Amino acid sequence: MTAKDELAGLQQGSDLWSPYLPKPTLRLRARLAQFALENGLKDEGEALIIMAARYIRMAEGERFAGWFNGEEAK
Repeated sequence: MTAKDELAGLQQGSDLWSPYLPKPTLRLRARLAQFALENGLKDEGEALIIMAARYIRMAEGERFAGWFNGEEAK
């Protein structure tokens, strides 16, 4: 799956940089812009959507993996 395919599945048509969300630091925005350029995305906002979704999937995966290992969920 390409980053564009992943974005299409995640994007809900809302403005990512809403006044309710803090803006990322310049360093993070530069890394997101690099990811966007490398994957043919429109801007760092689209890259942030993908990175956030990947992080959430990773965190949820670790939480559920603990259930199968007999550990308590945190």
